[in-house]
Amino acid sequence: MTVSFAKKSVFSLVNRGYNVLFQVVTAAYISRIFFAEGVGEIMFVINIVTYFVLAASLGIPNYAVKVLAPVRDEQITLNKRFTELAVLIFISSVVASLFYYSTVSLIFNDITELKMAYALGLMVIANMFNYDWLFESVEDFKYLACRSILVRSLALLFIFTLVHSPEDVFEYCLIYSSCTILSNLLNFVSHRKYVHFIFGHLEISQHLKPVFILFAAAFATEMYTLLDSTMLGIMCPPEYLGYYSNASKAARAFFYAIFAAISVFNPSLNYIYKTGNISVYKKMLKRFYETALCIAFPSMIILNLGAPLIMTLLFGEAFSPGILTLRLMSPLLIILTMAYVFGHVCLIIYGKEKVILYAAMIGAFVNFCLNQLLIPSYAHNGAAIASIVSEFAVAVFLVINSLLVCRISLLSKKIFVMFMLSVILCVCGWIII
Repeated sequence: MTVSFAKKSVFSLVNRGYNVLFQVVTAAYISRIFFAEGVGEIMFVINIVTYFVLAASLGIPNYAVKVLAPVRDEQITLNKRFTELAVLIFISSVVASLFYYSTVSLIFNDITELKMAYALGLMVIANMFNYDWLFESVEDFKYLACRSILVRSLALLFIFTLVHSPEDVFEYCLIYSSCTILSNLLNFVSHRKYVHFIFGHLEISQHLKPVFILFAAAFATEMYTLLDSTMLGIMCPPEYLGYYSNASKAARAFFYAIFAAISVFNPSLNYIYKTGNISVYKKMLKRFYETALCIAFPSMIILNLGAPLIMTLLFGEAFSPGILTLRLMSPLLIILTMAYVFGHVCLIIYGKEKVILYAAMIGAFVNFCLNQLLIPSYAHNGAAIASIVSEFAVAVFLVINSLLVCRISLLSKKIFVMFMLSVILCVCGWIII
């Protein structure tokens, strides 16, 4: 059992880790091709696409693991629930695609921006076959890892081959979209290893309420996550969005690496909770929390101390204004980890999706107000401060509500030792610097 769990952890780490590596390598390369202004323009369009992809997903990726993982050994029930969710995501993706292309046709007048938007919009269409949640539910992290390596490697090859100047922005956007398209087509082909579509006696309506609650929560979360970038793109010249987006990308790359290492706990926690063995569940939840923070603490220190090297080495000297931005965002690693463990895993297991929605609404409100106040004076650094404060407010709200339900102690010897070692490392690092 331990070996099996270790293997799943390794494959999960490889899958998400390679995705992070792809994002970092791609960002480093295009930063030297398109520079801060070009990167800012691309990220502005990607932000818009992300809203529509989120709408197309309907909160199903989070919800699906909760309802599929406990019945993964019951084939008929698994087939039925998969079909119901697949039909939902197909319909929502078609509707979102129609709205997306209608919207971008109205808001973009520049032909280059319009071509970028059309190319990136293919991700919204491809979302109709986004079955990652199925493979996570059955814990086939090996498939997800192999698919990720194949698709991302091909994309890198095409980027290095075809993108060489600022005029190649359409080619880059098309390749960027192709990652999602190919991944989801492979999902559609590979899903038959575990499930088959059953179109008789479907009960789609039973999923609507929890799905829409999670969608509202996910949309609000994504809104305050992307709101700083969107507002920065509107209120400041595009180069400031370029500085911010690359700093944010570096910070979140560290978090996604943490997420990759710990996300394997999610299906197992759902499965154990379903069995009713609460004592085992609480032990694994505590192990989940401790493992997450023991990775997050040193990662935050490394990110903070290494900010000058990370920004200039990855993105070039042109992005040095983003060094302070990255340092300001380094606490995100602790904050996002706590929010993920106690919010997007624990509260969903207990059926407290509405709490996540309320937390996201708080985050969106705080983020909007602080962006309005800070961006005019501090540009990308103001957006970073707004992001940190809003994420902290969300995490505190999620942790408090989660502990009221699961009732585990946040204090432990492991956490204390890791905290003290991180403080010592930070102090030594700043003295040396």
